[in-house]
Amino acid sequence: MSRAILNSVLVLLALLMSPFVAGCSDGQPVQEEGTTGTFSAALVTQGADGATYQFPTGTFINLRIQGNTFNDFFPLDNPNETLVSRRVPAGSYTAILTYNGGEGAYLLQRTQNGQVSVIPAVLLNATPITFEVAAGGTTSLALSFRVQGLSDITFSVGNVNITLNTSEQVNATGSQWRVTESGVLQNASVDPSLSMEAQTLLAVSPGEMFNLSVFFNLTWSWFLAEPGVICALGTITSVSANGSSGYQARMSQILGASGRVCVLDSGGNDQVYISVFASSVPAGQVSALPGSYSIQLFADGYGGDVFNGTTFQQSLFEGPRPHGFGTLSHTITDLSTNTVVASMGSVSSLNPTIMIVP
Repeated sequence: MSRAILNSVLVLLALLMSPFVAGCSDGQPVQEEGTTGTFSAALVTQGADGATYQFPTGTFINLRIQGNTFNDFFPLDNPNETLVSRRVPAGSYTAILTYNGGEGAYLLQRTQNGQVSVIPAVLLNATPITFEVAAGGTTSLALSFRVQGLSDITFSVGNVNITLNTSEQVNATGSQWRVTESGVLQNASVDPSLSMEAQTLLAVSPGEMFNLSVFFNLTWSWFLAEPGVICALGTITSVSANGSSGYQARMSQILGASGRVCVLDSGGNDQVYISVFASSVPAGQVSALPGSYSIQLFADGYGGDVFNGTTFQQSLFEGPRPHGFGTLSHTITDLSTNTVVASMGSVSSLNPTIMIVP
């Protein structure tokens, strides 16, 4: 598999202890010396790509002490400063980034060749972000954002000095996720309220043999969707399906569908799955299905230990990697009534293979 240098923007936030007295956000002063520290956050960095990165307007960091004895917001968007410092009491903290008063997707402002843009970023830290500020000590918190690239990724928090910089990381890269599987359909249904043309088009019977090959092009870097789960976004660009005409008609509906592939840390046997949605049926099926429909495909398998909650070993997918206990589900939902009008699938009877192509 090819190798490339990918850029990560590391925003390193340091908490430095100092023996001063500071007020909490509720206005109540801290009475004891040695129980407060200084929160310092770097606000700007020069990227390895030559661009300048900083936090966009409306960015705050919310620091909370467990038990809510301290809860305050500090701005990170001052365009005239490279560092912000605040005194905070010692304790067990949770940090949350907010944008214009709300939580959501992470953003960074990039300036390159005089052009300013706000771009999506992937927070590489485990969430929720927690840390300890010990009285009289020094605690450093590093927030790492990835702004481009697809690679083996280590989501890590390191103790560093107060600084904001970028690093280059060399990792295996991939741009396409290929899934193949075959088996026997265990369930299939078509709502009798559909027209006879639609019922004929979608006719599938339990017990049918099938095989499927799907190419899913990755369009965004891996990100930590939730603790223990990483995902990458993309689109179905190729579908090869062998089986009855009804099965082939249903599978043709996912060509062009968008969604995600994910890896769930399950100890020694991690779940790998793909989930995509299409918002319309193919042009050749409109006469049979003239309404508004949502089509969903879900397929998964378990392929050994490839993700430990911190590092995804993408290099293990250089060749077709066998997975066991695979499942397949395909559903068509009528959006006017929000009801499933056709479905088919197989549970724990497939043996898919998955490969990541550079």
